[in-house]
Amino acid sequence: MDNFQSDQIVKTKLTHDGSIPLLDLLRGVSALMVLLGHVHSMTLLPYESSKLSIFGKAFYFLTGFGHQSVIVFFVISGFLIGRTAWRGYAAGTFDWRRFFSDRLSRLWAVAIPALLMTFVLDATAMQFDNHGYYSGKLSFILHMWPNPEGVDLGFDVFISNAFFLQTITVPVFGSNGPLWSLANEFWYYVLCPLLFGIFFLSRAKKIMATVGFFVLIWFVGSKISIYGLIWLMGAFVGIYWSDRNVSNVLWLRALAFILFVSALLAVRINVIADYTADFAVGVATTFLVFAFINMKKVIFPSVIKKMSDVSFSLYAIHFPVISFLWVIFFDAKQKSLDNSLLTIAVLLGVTFICTLVMHWLFESRTKVLRNIFYNALSVEHGKTAK
Repeated sequence: MDNFQSDQIVKTKLTHDGSIPLLDLLRGVSALMVLLGHVHSMTLLPYESSKLSIFGKAFYFLTGFGHQSVIVFFVISGFLIGRTAWRGYAAGTFDWRRFFSDRLSRLWAVAIPALLMTFVLDATAMQFDNHGYYSGKLSFILHMWPNPEGVDLGFDVFISNAFFLQTITVPVFGSNGPLWSLANEFWYYVLCPLLFGIFFLSRAKKIMATVGFFVLIWFVGSKISIYGLIWLMGAFVGIYWSDRNVSNVLWLRALAFILFVSALLAVRINVIADYTADFAVGVATTFLVFAFINMKKVIFPSVIKKMSDVSFSLYAIHFPVISFLWVIFFDAKQKSLDNSLLTIAVLLGVTFICTLVMHWLFESRTKVLRNIFYNALSVEHGKTAK
């Protein structure tokens, strides 16, 4: 979910605008898969209750990788942000003020507007919710948000989500369940420099970093900490391997691709599940990034780049948007695929329009917020993360 540009990336193949083609591809496709997975779960009857054609079976299968796509996001984030922090320490130039100005501006430029949008859409749709969707009565059917406790639009939950405490001290705000991963991301941004500082700081500061690291591990809890290991896999590739020229090692790329597809298939057909499945996807994605990171070109590069650019906005707002539309205009009813094509088209189309507007209004202006942080913290302006 992080779009990154850095003069520290020397040998990794970049496009003219500083992006990495492979990561653009993974980020854009992953955001789309999350959206499709949630539209599927919300609008379509369960597989066992449907009589499906071959096309229908393929659609059900291919739109079932939403959670695995979030795991891919963690690996990408670890690669980009972990690499930045480590190289800053190694060069003796790591600056906490700059690092957190970059990271908070990146997150808040999208997260705060997304929370406000969630409040408006949820509060409006709840007035027309005759099926108890927002009160959690459909959670046992949908097997996703809103949870049985229903949505919480309280101001305290809003503020806590704005400071990335969802799933730690409060639930996610409103219906926007996908925001759970933003808490993970933020705390990895805090934990990563503490962990890396143990290797580079002076003895006294090493002790403080170590204590701080383990206190925060206790605070965020086991689930965020466990997924942090997947985030660190991406960081490991970014630190040690991404400058190696593997662009011509075709057998390695073939092996990585086969491993990645095999992991996804194993998860999808329930050969593996839970943390085992997530770590399998994490390892496979890490290997894929290692093998393909120097890839110079992707198909439809302009489309992939645009999808990558808006992927964070898409991820952050899609769920309250499709929830609002489903409740207001489609009576919160699941139907067969044949009878849901219009519903799916409307949900996808409106979500993409909202995403483009959100990106233009807020995400594309991340630099403005970042400069405010720089000025407030007396950070020297320079080339940095977008």
